Amino acid sequence: LVLALPLTLPLSVLTFPAHVAAVPAGAWAGMLYVALMSQYVGFFFWNAGLVLGGISRVSQVQLLQTFVTVGLAWPVNGEVPDLETLLFAAAVVGIVALGRGAKVRTVAVAGP
Repeated sequence: LVLALPLTLPLSVLTFPAHVAAVPAGAWAGMLYVALMSQYVGFFFWNAGLVLGGISRVSQVQLLQTFVTVGLAWPVNGEVPDLETLLFAAAVVGIVALGRGAKVRTVAVAGP
């Protein structure tokens, strides 16, 4: 985020609405919800899940997050996914399944 700031700050200033009052209250409420819930509250649940399940195993589930969102957008918003999206989703699900079933080997490192 810090590295992107030189690009995002000028773009934010350029696209900021001339009249803040023209932005609907629902838009501000949605922004506040996304900022608080997904960024702060979700952070604690995600880290708790990483601790309980182990970082290497649970982090693989995050790869599926995009496709769960695409899958839920269909019944909730009526957004029908195209064939390319479905094929990539199937490929990622398959790779995650293979990764979750793989044995993890640890190698002892010799001391100095």
